[in-house]
Amino acid sequence: MENINNVPTIGENEDSSKKNIKEKIGSTALSEKTKNESNSNIVENSEQSGKRKAERFINQHRREFSIFARDPSLNYITSPNAETFMFDAGSIQVIFPEQWFKEDDYSEEEKLFSSYHELSHFTDMRENPEVFLDNFAQMGRDADSLAKEWLKKHPNRAPQAAVASVYRKELHDLYNCLDDIYVNNIVYDRSPRFAKGSDDYEDVISLYKKLGFEEADLTNIPLHLQMSYSLLRDEMLGDVCGKSIVDDKVNDALSKVVLGQTIPEAVDSRLKPIPGTSLVDPKERYDFIRHFIQPQFIELLEEALEEALDEEPDRSQQNQQTKQQGQGEETEFDPFGDFRNNSRFRDFLDNDEENIEKSLHEWKEQKDIENMSDEERRKYEEEKRTKEFDDKHGITEEERKENTRLQNEIKEARNEMRKFWRNLVGKSVEYRKNKVKYQRKGRFNVSSYIDRYAETEERKAQGNLRTAEVYDRNEMKRTIVDQPETIDISLLVDCSVSMWGEKEEMAKQTAALLMYSIKDFNHELDRERYKTGSKLRANTQVIAFSSDDREIKGFERKNGRNAGANDTEIIKTFSKLDKFKRGGTNDEAPLQKIQSSLSADDLQRIKDKKLKKIIFEITDGASQYETGASRVIKQLAGEGVLTVGFQIGNVDEHERELFERIWNNDEAKQNGAKGIYIGNNLSDLPTKLMEELSDSLNDIII
Repeated sequence: MENINNVPTIGENEDSSKKNIKEKIGSTALSEKTKNESNSNIVENSEQSGKRKAERFINQHRREFSIFARDPSLNYITSPNAETFMFDAGSIQVIFPEQWFKEDDYSEEEKLFSSYHELSHFTDMRENPEVFLDNFAQMGRDADSLAKEWLKKHPNRAPQAAVASVYRKELHDLYNCLDDIYVNNIVYDRSPRFAKGSDDYEDVISLYKKLGFEEADLTNIPLHLQMSYSLLRDEMLGDVCGKSIVDDKVNDALSKVVLGQTIPEAVDSRLKPIPGTSLVDPKERYDFIRHFIQPQFIELLEEALEEALDEEPDRSQQNQQTKQQGQGEETEFDPFGDFRNNSRFRDFLDNDEENIEKSLHEWKEQKDIENMSDEERRKYEEEKRTKEFDDKHGITEEERKENTRLQNEIKEARNEMRKFWRNLVGKSVEYRKNKVKYQRKGRFNVSSYIDRYAETEERKAQGNLRTAEVYDRNEMKRTIVDQPETIDISLLVDCSVSMWGEKEEMAKQTAALLMYSIKDFNHELDRERYKTGSKLRANTQVIAFSSDDREIKGFERKNGRNAGANDTEIIKTFSKLDKFKRGGTNDEAPLQKIQSSLSADDLQRIKDKKLKKIIFEITDGASQYETGASRVIKQLAGEGVLTVGFQIGNVDEHERELFERIWNNDEAKQNGAKGIYIGNNLSDLPTKLMEELSDSLNDIII
């Protein structure tokens, strides 16, 4: 970065001896202002310069990157926030850190090698994402198991999750170092310009020196990291800067013979790709590491843990005090935090684990989809859309399962209703006879002849009567009748204690059938709307009642609900019904609320057949408010609202008679209200309700 002190400022080149004190003060103030502005501009220009240089670098090498990765679909972008070269599987992007390009800390060749290093990781992981995910999962299991054993020796020293996190982080570091050895050898193979002994290999050496690996003495870092870092350092710089100097315990672990080889020899023979061949199966690599290298690493790690804990106070008492005070979070457990915070090693060439796992899951998903049959892919996409929908709308797994179960129960009845909707909508376009006058062909019309007598006589004199327009004929005219415009259906469900069990289940199935059938009806209307031009829309409402009442699903049009919101309300209806179990049977209140909600405009639209209002009530007994319920039902029926009650379950004679008096008295029946006794034939309820709905809609013209 340019030194801001060298930026010329106004007044610096003036002869101060020729200026008075006032001019000097003004010049100094202006100089400071200019310096600040220059400082700001330099920082801004540095940011822009880093981005421009990174983009120029990408454009210059884009074709090489695609050839190296053997994937022309990759995109390459820059990021001002990235500290390392990274990849993003979701957008199929490789991300370049702009900070590497702001200054001249790294040569062009060092940046190119770093790019190839990251692309090698990309190639390796994308080939077998499931293996890498399995390895991450196995590291997690190993970490949990090791943490449990460690806490047996150090009870209450730290939370198990915190100890497991340390083990996982350190295991990841081991695999990371060994993976770096592997991918760097891929770079040597695919880009010989960087191979050991070549001119550009000097830049690889230079890069790793800048990343902190030049110094050979590693004895001042934790034992287990001496092991992993020495393997990587000796691979990259051992021949140039000398072999790593490590603790005797680390040297003993590295020198241990496994399957006839020491660990460094095994790394050379088993964990590097053979030049000119395909990639080594990562499962074989990781199995070998887990069984023959990881045990030595764990021994050193646990000894390093003991050493670290000896140097810090016992936190078990502090953790116990934190719990007793109810503060929730326990003392942090990070025995190697100081080393990592002050480490000389700059791990710029590796992605964080979270980002890697995200990419691996996306690649695995892509591979799984590619290997699916058409039917499997359809089912998978459907399940994925469902999960995304549920996550977005806060639908629980239990709610989704219950909704799926109910949809399966009503499947046959719903399909029958679909046929009804198709036939109903099929009637929406009518062709009616229409008499058209003044035609050249058809039936002779005396009135038309008189109206056009002079014109007809003139054509007669010309011998051209064929053009005389004195006939009429009937034509079939396509007519669309929009009646009604809206159908509102309210379902009132008795949720009193006596409804629990089988009756509650049948009420749920009936509610599901009604709501999903109306959804199908609207879908059919939308599908044919370009033909019919109809404005008709059907809406459903569900009200739970017992001793009190509550709307648990509102009409679709209310508050501008969209399809997603309506589907969410349908799914959540059943859990809301479960939560509304109360005592008592007061259906007068919800019926009265519906009646009171009808405006003068609503009543006129009902009279003009523009609005069709339907109320279905499901109850197992009879209203505790006979007079009020009977009055409201008569009033609703008299105003043109179709009101039907269904009595279900085993009821006594009194309840049976009471239901009949409320729903089937002469005045109610005369106005169109109806009470239907289902009794113990509970499975008949959904069918009977849909029959009533069909009858009420069968005469509409869409």
